[in-house]
Amino acid sequence: MIKLTKKLIVPFLIVLIALCTGCKGHDVSNKVEGRTVLVQLYSDSTRGKLENQFAQYALKEQKKVSRPMNIYLFTFDTAKVSDTTLVRLLKESSLVKEAQTNKEVIIREK
Repeated sequence: MIKLTKKLIVPFLIVLIALCTGCKGHDVSNKVEGRTVLVQLYSDSTRGKLENQFAQYALKEQKKVSRPMNIYLFTFDTAKVSDTTLVRLLKESSLVKEAQTNKEVIIREK
């Protein structure tokens, strides 16, 4: 029984270690290029309406940040509007509960 367990555990551990070390160097951040804003909508179904409302600034949804809270990451054209102005305009929209600029977090090396 012990020999059978060793025969199963040793290969499993080797595969597990190989998988863990192989993933260590990969970037899984899904980095989005350009300036971004975080927007909390009142309703999940109004994303398209918001993009249409702010089409002049090329507002485009990039990804859902929080499903339960309806928070989305949007990109926009910085040549057409500044981030602070866009946030102010988004907050004035009846579709938007809250909006803020997105800050990139950089992890410090020890």
